[in-house]
Amino acid sequence: MQKTQATLIKREYSPSWEVAFVTFQAEHIFPFSEGQFMMISSETESGKKLKKPYSIATTSRYFEQEKEIGCVVKQVGVWGMSEHLVSWLPIWWTVTLVWPVWHYVDSWEHPSYLFISVWSGLSPNVGLFDQLIHTQAFSKIVLIHGERFFSHHVLSLHERFTEISLSDERVSYIPVFSKEKNLPKWGREWYVQSTLDEALADLWNDCSCFLCGKPEMVDDVRRLLSEKWMDKEDITFEKY
Repeated sequence: MQKTQATLIKREYSPSWEVAFVTFQAEHIFPFSEGQFMMISSETESGKKLKKPYSIATTSRYFEQEKEIGCVVKQVGVWGMSEHLVSWLPIWWTVTLVWPVWHYVDSWEHPSYLFISVWSGLSPNVGLFDQLIHTQAFSKIVLIHGERFFSHHVLSLHERFTEISLSDERVSYIPVFSKEKNLPKWGREWYVQSTLDEALADLWNDCSCFLCGKPEMVDDVRRLLSEKWMDKEDITFEKY
């Protein structure tokens, strides 16, 4: 198993401070495909050892250029890795990154793409989305992301998705909020499943879907997409 040391250099937070885009600078470049994950190992100041896999939210091109690699982390519970990364890990603290694995990758052969995620399931879709924006090898992209509240959105990501969708008519960004009482006029209410008809109306039949989130959501969305017109082999999914 190959690995490299890396230092925490930046955290970009949601307004609630519960979700963060965490960026590391690695000592050595390693190969990966957008959508894969890396294992992060760290030690707290008290000496407790932590280890957990996180999906990569940056492109391999950016990593090669800047030696920077990141992931979206939502704090769940206390004393675990997510709290460590979001709240306690000091800037410039060293962690260990283990080479990425997993199948959440694409052949880039489809003209249109549907990205669906909830919570930190956004992380692998960010890298895939950014790679498409860089190559411009698409006819249409629909990005759906669900959170309970607007305050759980990492603002830098939300603002970037919004800016791209406003400047490129081929890109649609649909933020969904399941418990937000003060719903923004551009947001959607309820769950990501409720936006599928809107999303599919903009997509061609030759479409690749990337789906990441809670098992119940993933299973339900896979069923709904298959009942509409999408082939199961065109749906790549990951559950956490």
